[in-house]
Amino acid sequence: MKLSEKIFEQLQAEVEKSKSVDDLLGKNSPIKNLVKNLLEEMLGGELSAHLGYDKHDKDSKRTNNRHNGKSTKFLNGDYRRMQLDIPRDR
Repeated sequence: MKLSEKIFEQLQAEVEKSKSVDDLLGKNSPIKNLVKNLLEEMLGGELSAHLGYDKHDKDSKRTNNRHNGKSTKFLNGDYRRMQLDIPRDR
């Protein structure tokens, strides 16, 4: 997911539809989904930087270590329990 104006426009539309704080911070809230997507995107970028190539990049692999799917982890915090798909390597 790339951050773009479209994402922020969708978030703004969801915020405008919200009637309470629970609508904003509840189980499937727009803010929680934004935080989840940002965390997953940052972790994917960190793995790509560590490996030295982007996922699905066939030209510049300088290592035998590869992207190898994702594993599910749970983060407990201000946004309650959040399921994250953490990228992994092998």
